[in-house]
Amino acid sequence: MPLISLARTSWEALPLSVRAVLLMVTGCLLFSIMGALVKLLGQRLDSFQIAFFRCFFGFIAFLPFVLLKKGRRAFRTTHFYGHFLRAAIGVAAIIAGFYATTRLPLSDSTRSASPPRCS
Repeated sequence: MPLISLARTSWEALPLSVRAVLLMVTGCLLFSIMGALVKLLGQRLDSFQIAFFRCFFGFIAFLPFVLLKKGRRAFRTTHFYGHFLRAAIGVAAIIAGFYATTRLPLSDSTRSASPPRCS
């Protein structure tokens, strides 16, 4: 436990701008690794299977933080259909993105995710 508290105090001691940059670089690195893994797994697995495992492991990684914070009350909502629609659109977007990544060259499938370039 002292190692975790040391890491937390070291993290909180950093200026906000440095933390933001570190989080953005980490996010970019992890998304790049995910894109490469999707491209690699797409040779053997269907896009639906890759999307299922991505969502499943993401849920498993996220679940302890939710349960420690609020317990089962964290899943109560008065806007069930809105959350369901958002989740369905998100899953469809993940499947479509993974399909594009597995079928197209990587530079073409990620082109829409990059900002437009002025020439």
